[in-house]
Amino acid sequence: MQKSGAISRGISFGNNQDVVVNSNLNLQLSGKIGDNIELTAAITDDNIPIQPDGNTQQLQDFDRVYIQLANENTKLIAGDFQINRPESYFMNFNKRLKGGSFSTKFDALKNTEGKVIATNKISASIAIARGRFARNQIQGVEGNQGPYRLRGNNNEVFIIILSGSEKVYIDGRLLKRGQENDYVIDYNTAEITFTSKILVTKDLRLFVEFEYADNNFSRTLYHFSDAFETEKLKLVFNAYSEQDLKNQPLQQSLEAPELALLDTIGDNLTLAVIPNVDTVVYTNNQILYTAVDTLVNGVPTIKYKYSSDSLIAKFRVGFSNVGLFNGNYVQVNTLANGKVYQWIDPVNGVRQGSFEPVVQLVPPRKRQMFTLGGEYKLGQTLKAGFEAAYSVNDINTLSDKDSQDDGDVAFRVYMQKLTKLNPKDTVDPWTLNTTVNYEQVNKNFTALERFRNVEFDRDWNLRTLTQPATQHLPSIALGVGNKRNGSVNYRFTSFLGGAEYTAFQNAYNTDLHLKDYHLAFNGSQTQSKGLAQNTFLSATGRTCIR
Repeated sequence: MQKSGAISRGISFGNNQDVVVNSNLNLQLSGKIGDNIELTAAITDDNIPIQPDGNTQQLQDFDRVYIQLANENTKLIAGDFQINRPESYFMNFNKRLKGGSFSTKFDALKNTEGKVIATNKISASIAIARGRFARNQIQGVEGNQGPYRLRGNNNEVFIIILSGSEKVYIDGRLLKRGQENDYVIDYNTAEITFTSKILVTKDLRLFVEFEYADNNFSRTLYHFSDAFETEKLKLVFNAYSEQDLKNQPLQQSLEAPELALLDTIGDNLTLAVIPNVDTVVYTNNQILYTAVDTLVNGVPTIKYKYSSDSLIAKFRVGFSNVGLFNGNYVQVNTLANGKVYQWIDPVNGVRQGSFEPVVQLVPPRKRQMFTLGGEYKLGQTLKAGFEAAYSVNDINTLSDKDSQDDGDVAFRVYMQKLTKLNPKDTVDPWTLNTTVNYEQVNKNFTALERFRNVEFDRDWNLRTLTQPATQHLPSIALGVGNKRNGSVNYRFTSFLGGAEYTAFQNAYNTDLHLKDYHLAFNGSQTQSKGLAQNTFLSATGRTCIR
């Protein structure tokens, strides 16, 4: 057994405080506790976890506490752990959790001679989710390497990113973290800065995917996976459920009036606001307001005006940023020791401010996905497969209203055949790989995270789509190659998105090594037709000859 770490004892005292004894433990263990059981553990009693700096490629998780027991086929983890994308096409996630995880692999079937003909692999996780997934597109500024601030799903500015959870892409290429590589990131301030290896311009396509701490509710997560496999057949089932605990809000108080409001609004979260006004006794160290009755488009309205008059200043008002032209108040500069907001009259019925005396309520949410996939070998060179998925995205579990669009399905079927073009060559023959694929994603299907290529929207010119529609993607692909010389591939795909959008794409990929020459080419041609715009022909490509 190998062990390392530190125990510290400290005494703090001063002329204005009592004597305090501090104790910290940081212990790492690894080794065998039996003939076939390995132990790995990181144990600490420090209540202030420290996030590592995101300026190196390798990170040390100071805040990770766990115990792991494992043998050849079974693994048990308790504490902090991470689970990644399972064996699935539609289900994709990368979650950092606190709880327990168990996985095992065993022989499911044996023939009469005792030979294993089927295996089964099961994994299950029950945990508290530490973060929520978000995806940001950064608009680069010419010559500005950063820092660029990342935001949460609800446009939150002040967030904490879970260390090591980020993936940064430029023009579809995954970047490396580190001062000597492509970017550095401050997890506590959610700011990313690019190094001199990346010249930031307004034309770059910058995407950042990450997990951030969202502490509105305690959130539980369950995941179960079962993979059954024989020589010809493989079946995989996955179940994922992540939900906020309704009775455990962390940063807001949901009393009977708030619960009744959330029950009536359904999925229209723009109505999930309550007044943020309290009547208080005047004190000269607070920013207080007086209420003034007025008419706005003939409707009686109360507007709040900053005042330091002890006779009329009796309201403490909290303001929230609701977006430009969505509020009636703006922040103004005064001599007061604090932020002061002022009413601006609407112009032609259009609000002129960005703030309102309200507080936004955040309802509990639930996300679930269930997938079932399989693959069957019809022969030595032919196989067929499928996967079906059902998703649930309930953005307000306190209300049954508008629940008809919470769930929907997606599925995929494919067939692949490998044909030898020169069967006499038994060492490295040329082969023809033919794949036929059909994918359908219904309009209300909600992915846990992005499961397609990071450049999928750009490849298909989908940024102009305004209304969700059921997507149909039939495709056929042909590829010729061998291990020694590389391959030449062609794929034709249709994207049918209802009346709003239809497109066709030809994609080419070449990676050939012929004697002393290396030819690499990757390109596509897309023709699209939609309500917003038509593209007669758009082409992208990259060529390399050596």
